[in-house]
Amino acid sequence: MSEQNPASRYAFSARLGWRLERRPLCERDSSQAIDQDLFFRPALHCALVINDPHNQVVLDLDALLKSVHHPGEYFLFNCECGLADDAGIMEEISVLHPNAHFIVWDFEAHAYRALLSLDSRFATRDARIRLIFTRAQYEADLQRMVDEAKLAHNQLELCEIAPNDYRFTEDILSGRADLPVRPEAVGKVAREPQEVTLPLLDEAISRWEQSVHSIAAGFDCSEEYTLDLSERECLQETLNSFEAQGLAVPDVIRARIEAADRRFVELTYEVEHDVWGSSRRYDKEAFWYYYRWPSM
Repeated sequence: MSEQNPASRYAFSARLGWRLERRPLCERDSSQAIDQDLFFRPALHCALVINDPHNQVVLDLDALLKSVHHPGEYFLFNCECGLADDAGIMEEISVLHPNAHFIVWDFEAHAYRALLSLDSRFATRDARIRLIFTRAQYEADLQRMVDEAKLAHNQLELCEIAPNDYRFTEDILSGRADLPVRPEAVGKVAREPQEVTLPLLDEAISRWEQSVHSIAAGFDCSEEYTLDLSERECLQETLNSFEAQGLAVPDVIRARIEAADRRFVELTYEVEHDVWGSSRRYDKEAFWYYYRWPSM
């Protein structure tokens, strides 16, 4: 979802990409390699211009695997030594799981100025960046990274997968690592109610109002639009939970929802298939907002 000032956030479709670097390790006074270290150098598929002139930044496979299962803060880009600031990386990336379809990286451009030094969009002003990954592709690419590590080990024994120590490498090779597991299919109806309060309902409405404002202003990629739509699903789940607790929704709250929905309808037109374009089926009446596409 875009913030109040759309110019402060850049959103890009992205896919994991890497350049595999293998560094043989030799015994002292010998040219015979006995094992090797592995480095997944970042080569993301997206519109960002990423620069690593000192060739010291790696994708942290351990953090990436954790990011599939748990949203949170991670050094997904890291220095090969394990100290991110040695490579000019100044803060962790916030990983978001807005729904079953996407994984999102959100971070401040200034904190990654060392990697974005060649991208003129971030040379003079503060901005937040969102990289939007399709979950199924994200998981498949992570499995490929694991498979490539195992293949490299079959050719020459692995010592470490930088920036992680041998313990993580052993977990990968032994199958003990927590690999991606496909999420359960999306149901045709909303999920079970959760306990909510009026402030939480107000917050959910505010996020949907901001999403509608973002849709009216335009968006950088289609994934950003579908992320904004996800806020309507979150609002509906919160509203269902509020009513399931036997709480009356104040008229002023209902009026805000109706106004935001009405504005959204004005900005969009109805389509035959849901915006996700997948085999998962959404009930068209319950999830009506997923069957609309922007008019502009």
